[in-house]
Amino acid sequence: MSLVAGCQCLPPAIDRPDGGDEDAGTDGGPVATCRVADCPAPPQDAGVVCPFRAPDAGLSPSCIADTCVNECGDSRTCEVTDGGHCLRCGSSVKCSEASCMERRRCGFMVDSSTCINLLDDGTSWSVDQAASCRSVISNDGGVLGTWVDLDLGEALLNIPRLGGYCTAQDLFTGVPRMQVFCPFCTFLVVGCD
Repeated sequence: MSLVAGCQCLPPAIDRPDGGDEDAGTDGGPVATCRVADCPAPPQDAGVVCPFRAPDAGLSPSCIADTCVNECGDSRTCEVTDGGHCLRCGSSVKCSEASCMERRRCGFMVDSSTCINLLDDGTSWSVDQAASCRSVISNDGGVLGTWVDLDLGEALLNIPRLGGYCTAQDLFTGVPRMQVFCPFCTFLVVGCD
């Protein structure tokens, strides 16, 4: 295990963040060690424009599931609970719907990616919803990870090869586009609303 500025920077070894069953409701993991103050500062020119914020606002470091993630918005510390279906940030809790609406298979293309050699610009992926309301992201090369829709315009992804849990924010551009923030990189999802 390696530590960078006090944050665990390896992908989680388990798919379930609380170490329990899919329907587990409490976190059984270790005490959090990630501190926003210890996260590395976001790069000055990360190629990400944060919508609905001052032009110079840029990215802010956050701790998501005990790992540093640079994302748009104010810095925050959040834990992933309920088998990966909820994101708890202080007193705010956002979860997937208890009974999900059936989502047909959809596809998206990657754009503006800093995830070199895995999610290069122009690569295509599909999203298929499982009975657990968790969607599987895959292409001909295999499974990339999972996707859970939270509140309107937000999602929680688990992509172990990109450092673990990622947050996603809808860009509300009139075209289905989400900015995804992962521990190792960021990318745009074009398609799949």
